[in-house]
Amino acid sequence: MDGPADMKSPQAALREARKQAMDAEKNIKALLDANKQSILLLENDGTVIHVNRIVADILKTTTKALTGKNIFDHLPPELAAYRKHMFDNVVKSGEPIKFQDIREDRIILHSHYPIIENGKVTRVAIYAEDITEVINKERELAHSKHLQSVLYEIICQFNSAKDRNELMHSIHEIMLKELKAKNFFIAL
Repeated sequence: MDGPADMKSPQAALREARKQAMDAEKNIKALLDANKQSILLLENDGTVIHVNRIVADILKTTTKALTGKNIFDHLPPELAAYRKHMFDNVVKSGEPIKFQDIREDRIILHSHYPIIENGKVTRVAIYAEDITEVINKERELAHSKHLQSVLYEIICQFNSAKDRNELMHSIHEIMLKELKAKNFFIAL
């Protein structure tokens, strides 16, 4: 049986609970700051509850300076209007969304997730990632595949042409199509 020496006072238990809560908060903030993507937790009016270091760095400020402020006040007006519109849609609908926009020539993929309490969106968690390099690589790959298909078409014509004139005519047609030209002359 536990004796009085084993029982913690209510104050000691409260101090221990506070310490555990503060430790958990520090750990969560460290995990968010370790991430290379933008992570935000906003009130349903856009007021910052938490942003990670990446967001603060992009906005050339500190996480502390952003806390309690409206995030949309820190963006260029046109971008702020679009992002606020998308944010408001999440608050109204209670449904998560994904969308892309461009900031300073960078393509950003946003994921907004509503936090619902008592049937109402009270906060929105946002994850935003710069996908410019991925999009550029996809475009390069598509261009490379297209060039391969054109070369394949030319090789097929080379293998099936009866003579040089037919080959030149076939290549001429391919080049007209690819260059979207009305006329294209091949000179050998």
